[in-house]
Amino acid sequence: MKKNCAKKLGYCFFLFIFLVSGCSGKEKESEPQYNLSNVHATSNPSIAEKAKKYAISTKEVTAARAVNTDKDLYIAVKIKQMNRFQVKPIKKKIKEKLKTLFPDMKVHVSADKKIFSELDELEKRLDNPKMDKEKLQKELKRIKKDMKSDT
Repeated sequence: MKKNCAKKLGYCFFLFIFLVSGCSGKEKESEPQYNLSNVHATSNPSIAEKAKKYAISTKEVTAARAVNTDKDLYIAVKIKQMNRFQVKPIKKKIKEKLKTLFPDMKVHVSADKKIFSELDELEKRLDNPKMDKEKLQKELKRIKKDMKSDT
């Protein structure tokens, strides 16, 4: 009986120490890793690169992907978890700033994770010199349609 009680007490003590040490509250918050790859759809890669740099420079954004054509700029951003309730104002702020930076371009901004991953895939495929412009336009048209439904 005493051995059984001692075992239970030992388990309780171990569990208590385990829980207390796990909830110390001294979590290190790591800096987000920014991935700035040089990707573009047509003639001017600096437009997509500048757009991504601006988006990442805003404090609420952790990552960005951008693709541009001659007339359109498509950008998707990942927003920090604590700012998820302010997605619309953040998107609006980024869009307005990008419109002033690139007045000749039609800017499309999204915070949707699916759009982010699609633009990421498209960026990777654009490195391939065999990328067909028709396929690119078709893909961007589909992404644009998805962005409109994202509103």
